[in-house]
Amino acid sequence: MAAEIQTEPHGRETADALPDGAIGNAGATRADPPRWARGGGGAAVALLLSILIVWAAMLFLPGLASRVGSLPDAPLPLARAVETRAVLLASAGVVAGALLITWLMRQRIALGMKRPGLIVAAFPAGALGIATALALSWAAGAATLVSDRAAGGGGAVLLLGALLVGWSALAEELMFRGVVQPLLQRAWGGAPAVALSAAAFTVAHYLGGWRDPLSLLNIFGAAVWFGLLALRTGGVLAPWLAHIGWNGVEALLFGASPNPGIGAYGSWIDVDLAGAATLGGSVEGLNASLTVTLVLAALIAPLAAGMVRRTKGWPEWKRDDERQHLRIP
Repeated sequence: MAAEIQTEPHGRETADALPDGAIGNAGATRADPPRWARGGGGAAVALLLSILIVWAAMLFLPGLASRVGSLPDAPLPLARAVETRAVLLASAGVVAGALLITWLMRQRIALGMKRPGLIVAAFPAGALGIATALALSWAAGAATLVSDRAAGGGGAVLLLGALLVGWSALAEELMFRGVVQPLLQRAWGGAPAVALSAAAFTVAHYLGGWRDPLSLLNIFGAAVWFGLLALRTGGVLAPWLAHIGWNGVEALLFGASPNPGIGAYGSWIDVDLAGAATLGGSVEGLNASLTVTLVLAALIAPLAAGMVRRTKGWPEWKRDDERQHLRIP
C-alpha cells in the first residue's frame, strides 16, 4: 500500500512518513532537525563530520590495539589479536560517530525493508560480483592459485574474520548510507545524495591509505552501488549485505585481499594476483583493477536505469519539499 508523506501542523512528520524499518519507537514522530542543521547547511556539516570521524577512528583507535604487540613482527596469533582489536575499536568509533550525528540532526537510521527482492539479492550480488572480477582477471592470466586448501587458522578463525567483516561493513554503512545519505537526500535529492555520500566514502578511504587512482574510482563506484541499494530499499540492510558479500568473499573465500598472501584470519583458498596492475597485480589487488570497474558498472546500471525509465524519475530522487505531495510506492 502506498504511504503518503504528510506533515503535521507543528512541522513534525508523522510516523507513516518514516522509512520502512526506521529505528525508533513505534508510533513516534520524528522531530525536524534543529534550526541550524536544516537544509543544505546541516547536510554539509554531516558530510564533513562523517569524513573527520572515520579518519580519526582509523588513525587513532587502532593504535590502542597495537599496544599488545607489533603487528608486522608478531607471530600470527598475536597479529590476529591486534587486528581483531583494531577492527573492533575503529568500527566502534565509526558507529559511535554515526549515532552522534543522528542525535545532533535528530535523524533516524532506517533498516530498509522496501523491495524484498533487492534485499535478498544483495549478498549474492556482492559475492558473485567480486568472484566475477576475479574470474576475469584469472582469464586474463593475472591470477594464480597458490593453495586450494583452507589456510591461516581453520573454520573458527574464518568465522571470526566473517564477523569482523560484517562489523566493519556495518559501521561504514551506518555512517554513509544510514546517516549521511538520507540527510543529503532531504536537502538536495537522491542523485546528489548518492554521489556526495560516495565521494565522502572515497575520501575516507583515501585518508585510510588507498592511493591508486583506479582503486579510488572503484571505491567510489562501490559506494554508488551501495547508495543506490539504500535508496531503492529505504535503508541500510541491502547495502550492508552487499558490502559483506563483496569483502567477505574477496578476503575469506579467495584470499585475494591482501595481495599477495592472506590476511590474519586465513581464507578458504588462496589466490594471488600478479602482472598488470590494471588486472589486480598491484598491492591493492582487485580494488585497483579494471575487472572490478566493469563489474561495478554492470551492478550500477540496472539500478540507475530505473530513473531513466520513468518520466518523472524515482520518487526517492526527490528532495523532502518535492516529496510532500508524492505517493511513495
